[in-house]
Amino acid sequence: MEKLLGTLTLGVIFRHFLSGGVAIASFLFTRYGDSVKALALLKDHTATAFAVAVVGGAVIYALHRGLSNPLLEFIRFYLLGWCPCWLMPDKVKAFLLKRWEFTKEEKSKAKHIIEWADYVQFLYTSALGLWLGSASAAFVDRKHDWVFDKKLFLIGLSVFVAGFVSDCRKHCVENELYP
Repeated sequence: MEKLLGTLTLGVIFRHFLSGGVAIASFLFTRYGDSVKALALLKDHTATAFAVAVVGGAVIYALHRGLSNPLLEFIRFYLLGWCPCWLMPDKVKAFLLKRWEFTKEEKSKAKHIIEWADYVQFLYTSALGLWLGSASAAFVDRKHDWVFDKKLFLIGLSVFVAGFVSDCRKHCVENELYP
């Protein structure tokens, strides 16, 4: 158990568990609305919800790495020609790198980039979790005329765009760090 807990990093939590939790919340919201019944279900089935969140989150992350991430790379590298680095102005980037240099005793630049990537992946997988959780509720209810819940879709789209912007900013900084 100690070995397992030792591998439980912030990245693992962000990439595997939390996006699964977002999917469960989206499922419950789509199926039950913001009712007390959804909270009672979670309370009565906490262990099951935790297991579904871990497994569902791992599946969501795998889908992201296998499908949406290659699509995002295509957009970033071929359609945009890299990253729109106007999202990370030179003065901002220089200040960020200065800050990282100043705090290098506490955390290396590599650690900063790894943690940033964890947050980026969390944004992407949370958006997918919102959308897939909502779609799963429709599948369970067998609603053939189902459409995305507009609120969840827009929240997911906002989170996805935030992930893309942060990802581009991270790549602009990485471009300065790597030889």
